[in-house]
Amino acid sequence: MLDGLLLLLGPNPVVVGDPDRYRTDDGEGMLHRLAIDGGRPVAMSARFVRSRELVTRWRAAAPAGPLQMAGPLANRALVHVAGRLLALDGAGYGYRITPHLGTAAVEDFETMLTTTMGSSVVVDPSSGAGTFLGSDRHGDFGLSLYELSADGIITHTTTLPLPFLPDDPPLEVLEDLVAIGLSSLDLRWDSDERLGDPVLTFDPERPAAIGLLPRGGAPRDVRWCAGQPGAFTGFIAMIASGTGADGVVLHQEPPGGTGPSWLPDRTSGTMTAFSADARTQTLRLDPLDDVAVLGAAVDPAAPPDGRRHAYGVTTDHRTLIKYNVRNSTAMRTTLPSHLDAGCPLFWRDPEGRSDEEGWLLVPCFDRTTQRSTLVIFDATRTTAEPEAVIGLPGRIPLDARGLFLAGRAVR
Repeated sequence: MLDGLLLLLGPNPVVVGDPDRYRTDDGEGMLHRLAIDGGRPVAMSARFVRSRELVTRWRAAAPAGPLQMAGPLANRALVHVAGRLLALDGAGYGYRITPHLGTAAVEDFETMLTTTMGSSVVVDPSSGAGTFLGSDRHGDFGLSLYELSADGIITHTTTLPLPFLPDDPPLEVLEDLVAIGLSSLDLRWDSDERLGDPVLTFDPERPAAIGLLPRGGAPRDVRWCAGQPGAFTGFIAMIASGTGADGVVLHQEPPGGTGPSWLPDRTSGTMTAFSADARTQTLRLDPLDDVAVLGAAVDPAAPPDGRRHAYGVTTDHRTLIKYNVRNSTAMRTTLPSHLDAGCPLFWRDPEGRSDEEGWLLVPCFDRTTQRSTLVIFDATRTTAEPEAVIGLPGRIPLDARGLFLAGRAVR
């Protein structure tokens, strides 16, 4: 049975300045906490991250640490790495969060972090060590790849120069290889001084690329494998090949004739197989499905080259899809008409031996009660009736992301 904490983070707007330009991922980060004991909910709470934006707007007490270097919204990802629970938006330092949703500090890893901290963090499930990307928004264009030890020490940094500044690329890590998803998007300022907030702009002339770097390699060792213009949301699975890497990503392709104003959704994409050839520096993309999904859940305990399944919800919030990325098949489950489903989350049974032997947790909005509901499936049979349906006292954004922390000790 499930026993632990379900923690979710999603955008929740405090003020909408210009409704015509507002995007759902512009809202301030709000944390949601559901304690589960023996499969039953025992407590739920919600709280804003005390981010730089909210400290400025509300004149609230600032968390400890260099607030001026912190991300403005902290609304994109919640990760547990190096013994720290961090709320991230990819635009600055992250915020260290307590299990009871307090904002404890701005995390700079003992002043060793000198750039933004990207929201795509790959965590070693056995040790808690991590790998992430960062960028210097006021220095040279490019990316920095950080290796973080289990005790929170940055042990290695690799600087990867680029002629532009990318926006929070997704990342995947194998034992000997690192992959970076570089979209046809970059951050631009109105002046060379880079004053104020940058604008995210699509470049229809620049191909999307997956960069392959031998783990521990030098900047000159990276190979950018280019394809067609588009955007990557995240990696699902990956294996090293004789010429580079093969795998599955969430990918978005712009409509024909799209100009610089195209902005893809940061949480969705179409399940797409990729083959990156480091020798020819080319990238092949082949869609595995014809529908976009709102995020895709994978087993956090499974390495990228050991994953067989992924779980997503269609962007109309109506259908749950279980993918087998090994044989490119999909199993669809239409949800009851009164439920709108959000991003799913997978948690492996402690006795489970694969990435389908566990539970699939799907936060939903119930239109009959106007509140959220947590629907829990046995991941081995997602087309069967749910194992549990838990009514919640509040509402959780459908694009909220998070994690499950097992055990009562975390409470």
